[in-house]
Amino acid sequence: MAAAVFVHQRQLGKRPHRPVTAQDSIYQLEQRIATEAARAVLAWGFGTLGLGQITAMIHHGNTPSTAVARRPGFTPLREDNILGRPCTVYALSSDDFAASEDRTTTASCPDTPRCRFQ
Repeated sequence: MAAAVFVHQRQLGKRPHRPVTAQDSIYQLEQRIATEAARAVLAWGFGTLGLGQITAMIHHGNTPSTAVARRPGFTPLREDNILGRPCTVYALSSDDFAASEDRTTTASCPDTPRCRFQ
């Protein structure tokens, strides 16, 4: 299992900086996949659909989802409830997303697959 996880990390261009357990590696892989998926959906929403703002409602204590939302630039907007459970509503504007993507692309080029396909 650990060997397979290491192969996935190499394919994503991320090498472990310290020995990690199989669980740590799987968590890191899941976070990268979730972040890339979020960016793809945001690009579609802001680009294809022409939305000006996108929100995410995240239940309190859901640290992984909060981390994924913060990476492209979501910031807390207000507190709310979903089915009686408290959550924070995060928001991201199309301008903030574009600025975030510019910083990400500039910081990661030219050594990543993302830049080779642009």
